[in-house]
Amino acid sequence: MCEYYVVAVDAARARFFRLENADVPEFESGPNLVEDGALTNPESEMAGRDVFTDSKTGMARPGGARAPVSYDDHRAQHLVEFDRRFARKIGRESLKRAKRSGARCVVLASTPEMLGHLRPVLEDITRSGIELREFARDVSKLPALEVQQRLAAQELIPPRKGPRAYKTR
Repeated sequence: MCEYYVVAVDAARARFFRLENADVPEFESGPNLVEDGALTNPESEMAGRDVFTDSKTGMARPGGARAPVSYDDHRAQHLVEFDRRFARKIGRESLKRAKRSGARCVVLASTPEMLGHLRPVLEDITRSGIELREFARDVSKLPALEVQQRLAAQELIPPRKGPRAYKTR
């Protein structure tokens, strides 16, 4: 059982971490942030030509002496919808993983834009009695140790401590 569960998200992927205590705290540093899995957003990895009919937006050139015609194909709304779908997937997976690990607190670290999409879908976590903490920074590409250091600096999770046997008195 781990007390803290961390979800680090950007528009392309979500990484899940458990904060686990050291097995032998007298000789090992701890607690340690351990990666528990990841989700990728396949729609964010597709090229524009795979998602939309035209590779460019904005102006149509009808040809001849006629003036170009501008149009809006609502690409921005489509991209926002892709992020919303991914956020729903992250919400379901976060709740499932946090419950499975017995976490009492979920720490969500995400870009501010993605955080806006995640807030409504993560209400199930707070309804289930798990505390939810937010960190509006993208740490999804960082190594686990650096993620832990940044979250601990903000007092969102406990800091990593050295082995007890080596402490001086």
